[in-house]
Parts: sequence; C-alpha cells; structure tokens
Amino acid sequence: MEYGERQPMPRGVAVRSDISLCMITKDEEHLLIPLLAIVRPWVADMIVVDTGSTDHSVVRAKQAGAWVLTKDLEHDFSAARNYGLSHARTRWVMQIDTDEEPSLFLLEWLVSFVGTQASQPYDSIQVCRYNLLDDQPLAGREREWHTRVFRSHLRYTGTIHESIVGAQQTIKAPEEFLLRHAKTAAQQETQNRFYKEWSEQ
Repeated sequence: MEYGERQPMPRGVAVRSDISLCMITKDEEHLLIPLLAIVRPWVADMIVVDTGSTDHSVVRAKQAGAWVLTKDLEHDFSAARNYGLSHARTRWVMQIDTDEEPSLFLLEWLVSFVGTQASQPYDSIQVCRYNLLDDQPLAGREREWHTRVFRSHLRYTGTIHESIVGAQQTIKAPEEFLLRHAKTAAQQETQNRFYKEWSEQ
C-alpha cells in the first residue's frame, strides 16, 4: 500500500540530486520527521517504508514530502528495505535508519560526487558512522564504516543484520564527514532483546 502522490522534491538549496532516500521505520515519528527535514533538500525523492506504526509516522512522513509505502516486516529486514529500493527511480539510493543523522558536509559531498564522472567506476559508497551511547562515544566502536549509498539496482540480503550484495567497486566518503548514530542505553537494550527474541523464533 502507498500513501500520497510521488512528486519532485522542492529544494532548500540549489542542488540537483541523483539520489533517492530509502528507509524503513516503525513508531519513530520523533526521529523520522527531523531526519526527513535534514535530508529533503539533498535528494530527488524520499521513500519511506512503514512496517506497522501505531503512532503518526505515516501521516507526518507524508506531510514532510515522503512517498510512504507500507509492508509488514515478516521477520525479514531485507525484504522491507528491498521493497523500498524497488520503487527508486534515481541511479543512486541512500539507505539510513531513523537513529542516524548525516552531516550537511556528508550530504553535500555525496550529491556532488555521484553527479561527477569520478563516480562512474563505483557502485557503492561507505560512510563513517560515529556511534554514541547516552551521548558518549561507544567504547571500542566509536567509528565504523557502513555502506549507506549505492546503485539503485543493488539489493539487501539477510533477514536480520542485513547487508548489500553484488557491489563490485566501493569508495569511502571522507572520514571527517560523519553519519551520527545515537542511542540511549535503554534503547540499545530494547533492540538487543528484540534481536535475540527474533533469532530464537
């Protein structure tokens, strides 16, 4: 099911983007809406797959300019992510989570890079994620590299802790242009419990 008509993004900055934002969410409107506001000026469109929210995520994401699709999670994160990817019309997609926030420097670099000939040999881009727990750097895992931007024909595999398959040439974005990832200890505990229960089913 989909909500709202798909329309070009009005721009807050003078940029032409060949990137679509694709993401999944559930009951995270307090994180989702600010994230959409940050990313919106830098992407061609925003595709949000809602996996069963009971809050106002669907309505508010639509109001924020996203094209909202719905799909049951069905114990398969990859299937939900790939459903959103299948609707992308740009050459590149950016896949981020609601608890992640790209810096404006990172967004500007990504849009600029994919729009140049320099991007031609590559089909995926890794970004440096800066991990915080209770607003403090996560010990031992402060910085990690993750594939968050890639060619739109690529897909995810794995029902949990999913990853991109088929990428042949990867480049890293500048390390100083960070993707901020913040959680509280309580949120992390809830997530760990969810993953444990899911893996045991």
